[in-house]
Amino acid sequence: MIEEQTQVIEKRFAVVTCYPDKINIETYHKVKAGYNISAANVTILGVALPNDELGRITKHHLSLTQYGIDDPKPTDFSTYSEGLFEIARI
Repeated sequence: MIEEQTQVIEKRFAVVTCYPDKINIETYHKVKAGYNISAANVTILGVALPNDELGRITKHHLSLTQYGIDDPKPTDFSTYSEGLFEIARI
């Protein structure tokens, strides 16, 4: 009998959005069905932030990624967007 061992690599996911007056960093979670959803966890930074600090904060958001989140019901998607828009102030 030949057994193959496979390793699942879980990718971390965060989005950095640059605006003229701010930088938003947002964490995403992986849903069991295979797609990503916003965690409504946003950090808002000034544009004059040093690159090393931006990198440190981005890595922190990546570390917050969760896997195997239950699939939200279609009626639940608005709560993710509403929370994100409120936190990101967009």
